[in-house]
Amino acid sequence: MHSLRADTVRSNVCFPASSSISSRPAPFGCAFGATCASRRRASILSRNATSASINSACVDASGRASPTLRFLEAIGSAKPAAIEIGIDQAYATAVFEKPEDASTDWLGVVHAPTPPGSSRFGVLLPIEGRRWSVSLGVNHGEAPPGDIDAFMAFAKSFRLPTIYNAIRGAKRVGDIARFGMACSVLRAFDKLGRFPRGLVPLGDSVCRFPPVGGQGMSVVAQECCVLRPPDFETRIQYARALMRLAAEDYETDRIVFEVRALLKPQSALREPELASRVMSMMVVA
Repeated sequence: MHSLRADTVRSNVCFPASSSISSRPAPFGCAFGATCASRRRASILSRNATSASINSACVDASGRASPTLRFLEAIGSAKPAAIEIGIDQAYATAVFEKPEDASTDWLGVVHAPTPPGSSRFGVLLPIEGRRWSVSLGVNHGEAPPGDIDAFMAFAKSFRLPTIYNAIRGAKRVGDIARFGMACSVLRAFDKLGRFPRGLVPLGDSVCRFPPVGGQGMSVVAQECCVLRPPDFETRIQYARALMRLAAEDYETDRIVFEVRALLKPQSALREPELASRVMSMMVVA
């Protein structure tokens, strides 16, 4: 494990160049990848709810628990109490191509704020395609930069010029995206007397953390580990073999598409004939 190197003024934290950071998506079929269809499914349930239970597990990872809250309202159930802590945080993110002459002394940089004097902060991290994702943020009322000139001026205002020097000659890719979060929220689902069986709020649906530090992703990863079934590794191997088969066979690809589109149940992916072919792919692998 690598330790972080902090500059002497302790405004920047630089990640060693030998560190490894990945933002690749999780494999199809695992707990993280499965939430997209579940969001849509929860939304459908909330509009057409007639029962206080769900036949199979349904994960709400929508971020603000909107599907779950609408579902509880539709079935006449109480909503959880919410505890809010105001942070009034806003940040802007831009992607840059990594210059050929970029520094090799660090992999990523975090410029920490110095409250109460300034709440401005910056994060530069590498992403796929030899690019940098750069986020500049601030708390309590000041708006984050929305155009490239203001973005660069914001980076230049930091006490240490590491981030500004890194991107001042870099080519920007796409538009600048801006985000805001008024408060952290904890929803006390555990305090409800009754709750629909099979409905599982996860991540930000239960507790929203300030986004910049990635704490929310760490928490939801731990939640998914708690929920992982005993045959988790086998399921992952099955999902990978299924994707390889779908790439070679039109009929399998059609079934996978229909399941993802909620036109067929998940059980269609384990019908005996299809399962036998998938298992053969697993043996070959």
